[in-house]
Amino acid sequence: MILDFFRADYSEVIGVYYDEEKITLSRHINGETESAEVNFSIEDDVSEIEQLAEKISVICSQRGWKTSKMGFCLRKGAAVTFQTQLLSIPKDEIEDAVKSWAIAQVGEDSLYTSIKSDGEIWMEAISKSTAKEYVTAWNKNSMTLCALTVKPEEISTQINLVKPIEYADFVAEVVKTKKAPNFLHEHLNTWNYKKISAAIVALFFFALVGISIVTSYQYYNAAAQLEKINAVIAERDDELRLKNFIDENISEMKRLNELCAAQSNSVPAFNALVKLGKIADGKTYLTKINLSDNDIELEGVADNPDEIKNYVSRLKTNVTPNVKLGNFSSNDGETIFTVHLTLKD
Repeated sequence: MILDFFRADYSEVIGVYYDEEKITLSRHINGETESAEVNFSIEDDVSEIEQLAEKISVICSQRGWKTSKMGFCLRKGAAVTFQTQLLSIPKDEIEDAVKSWAIAQVGEDSLYTSIKSDGEIWMEAISKSTAKEYVTAWNKNSMTLCALTVKPEEISTQINLVKPIEYADFVAEVVKTKKAPNFLHEHLNTWNYKKISAAIVALFFFALVGISIVTSYQYYNAAAQLEKINAVIAERDDELRLKNFIDENISEMKRLNELCAAQSNSVPAFNALVKLGKIADGKTYLTKINLSDNDIELEGVADNPDEIKNYVSRLKTNVTPNVKLGNFSSNDGETIFTVHLTLKD
């Protein structure tokens, strides 16, 4: 099939994991796997990410491995993670819940990804600047990083019993199957752009020659071939638009206080946090959230007192009727306010 010729080659994929003592690599090629482990210690005076990328490049070069399709599995703790039951989140609010959770952990400069399995959802968040460091370091060493992720935990598995090769295998499968969880969706190229460009150049060349020396029938035949190539390009554009979900506008809410993913928040408190993000309208901004078991203390700013009254009304309607407006005062054209919410009577 003509489309298969233009698709990117994922026959060879490499997954990498570093546990602060050794680098573990898993190479998947044509249905077979090959692994390698190399002891490695980070020097204090150079960026850890740059040192890792350079060492990985050397290892792959020595073994003759291609580095155009690579994935790196982060250590637990290198990204913020959270696992919870899907029953606690309404189905139509899962995407909003993951986005709000990521903003709460990392802030507006965040990438997030999630995966659902067996009635549970695994969420991951990392700053865009950190992800860019990894991609830049790989590119600097003539490698392409297609996936960056943390291996989801399993309830029945003790995390300290997982072998390093399992992390490398996991991220290799993420690259090969082009599935979540992956912070770098836009780096998974479905199409081989070099082949597409070469085909377009060749097509135009023969079309120009054909126009000058052949009959009108041959001209229309060349035009038909051009339509096929345009269809390929159009299909590629559709897929790229789907991958641009990371660039969607995030809500107008200011950065929330850092909330530890491991804390045991109640389901009402978690759902209330999600709803706070959804009712933001760009006119009232939250600057701080203090969260306890059944109480939420909000601090924020608005253009005028009327916007504060409207915001309190939305809180009562969408979050909890137990809302108490605290003091508010004007400063530099903005009105600063506090609001107390009680989640249970």
